Amino acid sequence: MNRTGPIRGILLPILLALVPGWGHIWLWRNARGVFLFAVFTALVDYAFLTDVGAFDPWRRLPTNVAWAGAAGLFAFSVADVLRIVFWSRSKKGLERRRTLFRRMVVHYLRDEFGQAEDAVQRMLRLTPTDAAILFWEGMIYRDSGRTLLARRAFKRALQADRRGFWSGDIEREMGRLFREDAP
Repeated sequence: MNRTGPIRGILLPILLALVPGWGHIWLWRNARGVFLFAVFTALVDYAFLTDVGAFDPWRRLPTNVAWAGAAGLFAFSVADVLRIVFWSRSKKGLERRRTLFRRMVVHYLRDEFGQAEDAVQRMLRLTPTDAAILFWEGMIYRDSGRTLLARRAFKRALQADRRGFWSGDIEREMGRLFREDAP
């Protein structure tokens, strides 16, 4: 699914953020999204369950705490999705990505695969669906001898490459991996 453009890249994650966790899942922050959604639903369920028939002010304290926690989690979720969406498109975010990309290429050319992998992982935290970064991740894994991780990275890159710009290179490298593994 293509997740670029103003509707799918900005508006849809913000609308999905109205349910805590869904915007994070859309932006490929799956662990954070599942955690936020699970905690939010648990707090709301607890608040509804304890709200029934609790007219004594001291018995309403856990209910009020649960509602306050759910409201705080909702506010955090929306603010975090806004931060992710707009920071990744900001001038500072793009400059950070360019710097990390240059650093990754320099380390890759020097055969310093550990440091190149670290730079790739930092870039993937900024833009997890960039086909170029996923392609380079596969190249680093391939050249460092981790073919299983390389295949996984190439498959993710192929899924993320909606314009078809990297498809030829990805398929060529995947074919090379399969030829190297063949007996």
